Amino acid sequence: WEATRGYDDLGALLRLPVSVQTAAFRFVHADIISNVDFLRQQDHGDEEFWRQLMREAREEVYVAGTWVYREGRPADRIYVVKQGRVELVQESSSYVFEAITRGGWFGETSQVAPQGRKSSARAVEHAVILELTERSLARISDAYPDVW
Repeated sequence: WEATRGYDDLGALLRLPVSVQTAAFRFVHADIISNVDFLRQQDHGDEEFWRQLMREAREEVYVAGTWVYREGRPADRIYVVKQGRVELVQESSSYVFEAITRGGWFGETSQVAPQGRKSSARAVEHAVILELTERSLARISDAYPDVW
């Protein structure tokens, strides 16, 4: 709430002309795009790719102390931090092995972790996170096989 005041910026963005949508999305998320390999390598002039990414990505808000996912749960999506900080934790030992901030990404899919998550992820402060499900990634991959 504090970050957006209840305003759905992605919803508003999707009501604009496609060319404006893609330009705005890339501008607003430039630091995120530059940190995520498969986005950084994508043709930035391909408006349909960026539109599909906007349609597939879901923005979720996590308050400090909230688990994004828990160790052992199904590995079915990746996450990109838009705002805030998330720690990757080995719950059995409480060992924090990585802190992810704006523009960083984490998580895995069942192709990488068929037995489930290898760690837990916890928002350490208010975090806004873009989520891409395994199905979303598959749809993008089907349409753009060179992305991966």
